[in-house]
Amino acid sequence: MKTISLSGYFDGESIRLDEPYNLPPNTKVIVTVIPEETSERESRSNWSIQALNNA
Repeated sequence: MKTISLSGYFDGESIRLDEPYNLPPNTKVIVTVIPEETSERESRSNWSIQALNNA
């Protein structure tokens, strides 16, 4: 499986993806916690830019 970035949120109990994505059982994942900013959209945008710069 290729590496892919998926956005989501923590609902207080589980991590939920924003869009459905088929992950086989026991797929390894890395979770990055994004600091809360003025808006969720700004936070995701900044994270996306940072991820692209790191790539």
